[in-house]
Amino acid sequence: MSRLRNLHKSKVLQGILWLVPLAAAVYWATTQQAPKWPNTQSEWAWLAGALAAYAVVTLMRGERWHSILWSTKIEATRSDVYGLTVVGYAGNNALPARGGELLRVFLLSSRTDAKRRTVIGTILAERILDAIALGGILLVVAYDLIKKLGSPSPLLVLIGLVALGVMALAAAYAWWRHRHHAQRLLDAVLPILLPLRPLLSFKGVVLLAGSVLIWLVEASVYGMIAESVDIHLGVSGSLSVVAFANLAALVPGAPGSIGTYDLAVGVATKAVTHSSRNVVSFIVLLRFVVYVPITIAGGLLLFFRYGGLDRLRAARQAGPEDSSLEIPVAPLDGTSQGEPA
Repeated sequence: MSRLRNLHKSKVLQGILWLVPLAAAVYWATTQQAPKWPNTQSEWAWLAGALAAYAVVTLMRGERWHSILWSTKIEATRSDVYGLTVVGYAGNNALPARGGELLRVFLLSSRTDAKRRTVIGTILAERILDAIALGGILLVVAYDLIKKLGSPSPLLVLIGLVALGVMALAAAYAWWRHRHHAQRLLDAVLPILLPLRPLLSFKGVVLLAGSVLIWLVEASVYGMIAESVDIHLGVSGSLSVVAFANLAALVPGAPGSIGTYDLAVGVATKAVTHSSRNVVSFIVLLRFVVYVPITIAGGLLLFFRYGGLDRLRAARQAGPEDSSLEIPVAPLDGTSQGEPA
């Protein structure tokens, strides 16, 4: 039984889950034509515009998180929120399983009086807003693809409804049978759920509109990078690629979503343009614009503003609350890697 509990900690399993998509992406790239890089003044201008637009997107994400934090009565300074947004995204690029999110949790909770579970809830709210915004964009711009999937048969719908009913009855019985333990579990997760309450109000509508705007601007980043390598995605094509690729990247996996993100971009771009021309160049430049600058900036902020790994370890050990939460820092300093509870 202990082996089953520790299965998710297996480095061999993690290696397989990370290497399979990476190997698939590398194999796919080797079958494509040689990369083409920007070589005219206009193409370099497109690339420079993409870098500037991504900086704007990062500021917008920081402002959204600041709004969620203040809605949850966490009085974090705007400079800290913006800085930790950059640190968090850098951590997601360098650590497995979106470890940058836990960087934000420990560092923000050490600089405010907020509970760690409540900070986790604010990040969960961000992820929910992103998933809804990306899913909505994908449904709007890729409606034809959805229609091609066809509608499920009535028998499958009936089976699904019966299965949902059985699961609901089983959950109700489990709650009644173990209601005291369930109440303890509810008390434990309540601080995580509290930051989600504003999403059910008019504030949530505003935050969702802001999230859609964030992804619209990020789609312009993709479109400009595509133009720099002579790929013409257009507005709907850019939205399709950004939605499809980033929904894949929301799933925790290898650092920087290596492999999964690249394959998603390649598949979506080919589906939009009906061509594989210059797709490898597009993916490489996307990696450069979306991942490299923010990773460098976040690393510098972590070490020079937030005290580096020593400060992070102190934040992890400060106080008994949420002591089960750990953060995977092994890839940065070689020490043993913790796992989030």
